[in-house]
Amino acid sequence: MSTSRTPTTPEERLDRLESLEQIRQLPHRYALAVDTRALDSLVQLFVDDVQVSRDLRGREPLKTWFAEALSRFGDTIHFVGNHVIGLNSPTQASGVVTCRDELEVGAEWRVGFIQYWDKYLRRNGRWYFERRKLH
Repeated sequence: MSTSRTPTTPEERLDRLESLEQIRQLPHRYALAVDTRALDSLVQLFVDDVQVSRDLRGREPLKTWFAEALSRFGDTIHFVGNHVIGLNSPTQASGVVTCRDELEVGAEWRVGFIQYWDKYLRRNGRWYFERRKLH
């Protein structure tokens, strides 16, 4: 993860702070949308041409993928922990997010520990997930 972007002017410093805060909110909004099954809100966190599979791109296929993936669980609880962000350029960033999840599977609850390796893109002044890789 690169952090080579060093602001030199007050405008660049403010932009950096605003970018970091906007990016920092993405995993929290993701967790809330997953846990409340707000799939329309969830897919809006991703770039409009997000790659879903080898042959599929876009938010609608992503929404279908999430609906299928989440149908295996009852309630879910995601707690976002550490989030390290590297601003690579004014429009590209990367990050590592740790998360604890609790998933209702049938009559039992399962606890998991996740690490997401994220890539973020800024489009029209707003930051989005480009990709989330689950570890």
